[in-house]
Amino acid sequence: TDENGQILLTLNERDLPRLTVSPDAEQEMKIPAVSKSDREAQRYLRMQVGSAQMFIDTIAQRRQTLLKTMRAIIHLQRPFFLEGDETLLVPMKLEDVANLTGQDISTVSRVSNSKYVQTDHGIYPLRWFFTSAARQNGDEVTVRRILQTLRELVDGEDRRHPLSDERLMTLLH
Repeated sequence: TDENGQILLTLNERDLPRLTVSPDAEQEMKIPAVSKSDREAQRYLRMQVGSAQMFIDTIAQRRQTLLKTMRAIIHLQRPFFLEGDETLLVPMKLEDVANLTGQDISTVSRVSNSKYVQTDHGIYPLRWFFTSAARQNGDEVTVRRILQTLRELVDGEDRRHPLSDERLMTLLH
């Protein structure tokens, strides 16, 4: 976070080269074609430059999609990113991020697979932030929150007189 409490987001692109179309290729396309073979060579070059530019644009779009998705996750899970306490995670589905970003659910799913985020609190797969929900007194809570509460109850019980399943269930309610 910065001094204003904004969560900073950057992509790790250290090892990625900057892709551009060769200026030589662009210059070559400007030279008037005199012969038939020159015209065929220019047509081939234009096709290759067009393909290269489309590839570069696709990479840039993929980068923007990842940033948009990550911004939505940060927005929805802000308390976790600030505190690092997994019990602060709120129930979140792919659909929630898709609705916030205007992307298709399949796009959010694809972006969230095999991607990781490094936070002040550790490194997490993006999928980890998508949490299941359960109802407690009419409110939605994450399954992680319930498991954490259960863990605290079991850790705090008298080992000589452990809590029964029924008692644990009552305490969870």
